[in-house]
Amino acid sequence: MRTATFRAILLAAAACGLTACGGGGASGGSVASAPPPPPTPPPPPQGSTAVEIFQSPASQEFVALGSGDDLRIRYNAASGLYEVMPGAQGWKTLIDDPLSSPLPGRPNQNFVFAGAAINQSYFSIRAHYRFTEPIVKYQYSNLANWGNRTGGIQLVGQHVAFGMATPTAAIPVTGTATYNGMIEGTTSETLDGSDEAISNGFVQGSINLAFNFGSGTLSGSISPIVYLGEQRAIGTLAFTDTVYSAGSTSFSGKFDTTIPGLNAFSGLFTGPNANEVIGKFAFPYTSPFDGKAAQAAGAFIGKQ
Repeated sequence: MRTATFRAILLAAAACGLTACGGGGASGGSVASAPPPPPTPPPPPQGSTAVEIFQSPASQEFVALGSGDDLRIRYNAASGLYEVMPGAQGWKTLIDDPLSSPLPGRPNQNFVFAGAAINQSYFSIRAHYRFTEPIVKYQYSNLANWGNRTGGIQLVGQHVAFGMATPTAAIPVTGTATYNGMIEGTTSETLDGSDEAISNGFVQGSINLAFNFGSGTLSGSISPIVYLGEQRAIGTLAFTDTVYSAGSTSFSGKFDTTIPGLNAFSGLFTGPNANEVIGKFAFPYTSPFDGKAAQAAGAFIGKQ
């Protein structure tokens, strides 16, 4: 009986806490209605990318150049979503990768393809996020590593550079400009050990492109570093057999090496006034680890 009485008292007290309990005064014991609780905020849209790739872009499909399979990338301003099309698989929304977490003070840069199993796809932004170098803010271009996971482990897959193409009319036809940037890709060399996160070697480094817009010439070089558990430099490879003409939106060439294998690079200007460049590359090299011939391929990005 005491339990029932005590429970009734608690219920009465709770009721008084939610409404104005009657008492003296001009109201004559009337009960005032409590204000309704504030509405629950709507959940974020499904498939929303929490990280900006470009700042407030218009709806468009970006130009893209990369190694391996083709990857198309576009943005829908109405929904605020980025989408990718790997090969002929159809358009897939990029969503935050639940298997990765951002470092303190830095945004998450990893995504997965919506509709695919979480442990089967990934898309990792590179140009805004670097472990070993300061972040360089690109406005019109970006670099990404994408592919499939095995058992939840992110493998080094394809590399793609993408951005907003410069209109033909906006390409400079006088003066000169130098673009400095970075390269990232994979090599035919493989890592030892079954516990490694990637199976193929990783190549990164710097690129330098010098254009004379008036005479239509291009020179430059790359300085690759191979990672196979430890980093070793390959040495600088100068451009050769470059193809560029005044007013052109694209350029290409080869690297100065006599080692047999795939040897080429090509690129495009990005930004409203050729502010940046994107491209892809492939070159053979002598391994700094075992002295054997090896092959590298990937993508690059640069800015003035």
